[in-house]
Amino acid sequence: GTDKFMSGEIGGQLDAFYNFRRGTKIGGKRGMKVHANFSTYYSLNENGGTKGSKFLFRDFSLDVERQWTKKFKTTLMYSMQDYNKEAKNSAGYEVYVGLSHIIVADLLYKWTQSFSTRLELQYLASKDYQKDWMAALLEVSFAPHWSVFASDMYNHGDTGLHYYNAGVSYLYKNIRLAAGYGRYRAGF
Repeated sequence: GTDKFMSGEIGGQLDAFYNFRRGTKIGGKRGMKVHANFSTYYSLNENGGTKGSKFLFRDFSLDVERQWTKKFKTTLMYSMQDYNKEAKNSAGYEVYVGLSHIIVADLLYKWTQSFSTRLELQYLASKDYQKDWMAALLEVSFAPHWSVFASDMYNHGDTGLHYYNAGVSYLYKNIRLAAGYGRYRAGF
């Protein structure tokens, strides 16, 4: 049957940016950037109106970027995403995830101008579909051309599967060549 609430959607998005200046208590020696985003969408009824509309999607995120020293920078992010599991996405596929909370920490350390390491840690908490996930990525860059990475994405909420991946890339002008090996989730 046809879902009478899928003839269109209405919603909106709000972005807010704020830079804490250098030399302030919160901004510290090098300043701090904060970004918040909120969006929500609802279906339209069969007549294109909002009466009787259904909740489809809601997202809230907050990220904070801080340069602690000339060599060390962190980006911390929190995101809450909420989907109506009864709705289908724009391609017509069912959505399996309801409410999820995501935390990401990205740590960059520049040892020299041409050598840096980046560690990214992620955690996804959800009671839906495959439940909780953890991920870690370690990237070593030899600027301006080479980069090596290793990662693991682990589903400890349902399947107990690890998705290991490792690779190397070479950048020359506008051309990037990369080779990687690993296990990819859902063929992606």
